[in-house]
Amino acid sequence: RYSRNHTTLDPDESKFWDFSWHEIGMYDLPAMIDHVLKATGFPKLHYAGHSQGCTSFFVMCSMRPAYNAKVVSMQALAPAVYAKETEDHPYIRAISLYFNSLVGGSIREMFNGEFRFLCRMTEETERLCIEAVFGIVGRNWNEFNRKMFPVILGHYPAGVAAKQVKHFIQIIKSGRFAPYSYSSNKNMQLYRDHLPPRYN
Repeated sequence: RYSRNHTTLDPDESKFWDFSWHEIGMYDLPAMIDHVLKATGFPKLHYAGHSQGCTSFFVMCSMRPAYNAKVVSMQALAPAVYAKETEDHPYIRAISLYFNSLVGGSIREMFNGEFRFLCRMTEETERLCIEAVFGIVGRNWNEFNRKMFPVILGHYPAGVAAKQVKHFIQIIKSGRFAPYSYSSNKNMQLYRDHLPPRYN
């Protein structure tokens, strides 16, 4: 839904979706930081990240260490980095099984409207969606505004590359914060090892 107007790539082509939070940390965050610093004239900035925004930030700090000097402080809200303890979570198991059933990575984009459509069908399906959200973020009816749920669904989830989800599943199952793991042969070509090296 958002960020689909690339200058050279088409969202209907698989190359458009061939990225994970590794590439966001390697290319997107440094470009955004440079843009903000240039536009403001400040030499450094403060960074606030949530979930995958933290994951990408830590990739950037590891792989592009020159950017560490451009950040005064980082506020990590619900950082998604080490999550081995979530491996047995029902949603993680279901998503993992779903991806294991795919042949050749046949899907490229997830959550681009299906979730919103399902949640708006009936009051019962909305309740199921609320339960799904609670299953991921925790149950707290006191802090949940049901009237705002349709508004939230208008923007979240906004669609994500399947490779991002696969990459999260890899770090959950392995307990290793590392770049994307391909086949053993491709890993040898890219990383000179059967496993990708850990981020430092």
